[in-house]
Amino acid sequence: MLHTKNSLHKLEIVLKCYIEKYARNKNFSLVLKTKYCKSYYGTYRGDLKRVTLYVTTIEGNFYPLSRLLLTLFHEISHHDEYQEKDFKRVKGVMHSPRFYEIFNSYKELIDFESLGRKN
Repeated sequence: MLHTKNSLHKLEIVLKCYIEKYARNKNFSLVLKTKYCKSYYGTYRGDLKRVTLYVTTIEGNFYPLSRLLLTLFHEISHHDEYQEKDFKRVKGVMHSPRFYEIFNSYKELIDFESLGRKN
């Protein structure tokens, strides 16, 4: 589905419902970008406490909800790690063992692969 302002707003509402239900630390901002990004699906800026999701394919369609939620909780896992009292960023290390512990715990809570499947 090609994105529109209305459909982007609806997507934001859905994503925020998942954040409200599952995210441990909700003290971050969420930015949805409709400009295609070939390098990544999302980013986290620890200095700004900001999660950015690139929500559209090169054709201008939204990525599947499962992909968006997986990316969202990947970035939230970075946020959770940054919020830990003893967290120290190691130069050149994007995904620490602790990051994977956090991300895997979200994957146990949310069945990302079943989202969007037709029953």
